[in-house]
Amino acid sequence: ARLRCPLLVLHGDADPICRFDSGQAIAAAAKEGEFVAFAGGGHIDLCQRDADRYRAAMLRFLDRVDRGA
Repeated sequence: ARLRCPLLVLHGDADPICRFDSGQAIAAAAKEGEFVAFAGGGHIDLCQRDADRYRAAMLRFLDRVDRGA
């Protein structure tokens, strides 16, 4: 909650390491948090699961950071 910069949380709903609701809570706690879910995604396979969605989320986030949002 003390984070003062944009935060992007990319999270698979089949992540065996970090619970899905924990990822949501982390993003929600941040003042400028964004949460993007990947159906069937694990802990490190999100880009392989849906490369277009992953890329779009990253580009949107980087654009937001670049604009100083």
